Amino acid sequence: MSPHVVVCDDEAHITRVIALKLDRAGFEVHTASDAETAWDLIERTQPSLVITEDKLSGTSGWDLIERLRSTPETFDTACIVMTHDADDLVQNQLRADEFHVQAVVPKPFSMQSLVTLAKSLISMKLVRV
Repeated sequence: MSPHVVVCDDEAHITRVIALKLDRAGFEVHTASDAETAWDLIERTQPSLVITEDKLSGTSGWDLIERLRSTPETFDTACIVMTHDADDLVQNQLRADEFHVQAVVPKPFSMQSLVTLAKSLISMKLVRV
């Protein structure tokens, strides 16, 4: 059974490329362009990993992470937050620590590095369980 990953970004081209790379690496990928759609996918698929943009149209990726952490069924889901604003990197890292996010990845990033990170986080989760 392939690990499920939810990818949420309001830029469709980014979501498509990430989904393609993760799919080729053996993940079952579900994509969303907003936090509400992502949350619906999370509830349905119980993913091993959530990858979200820090700033989404109409809401924040951090709102999605906060909801993950406050829900008993998803509080330990591995998370990666993507950020495109280098000025917010320190602030995002502080939030990552607060919400127990495993990684903050500044854009642009290497897709291979993202895939490697995803594999590593899911392997860690499988070992803990």
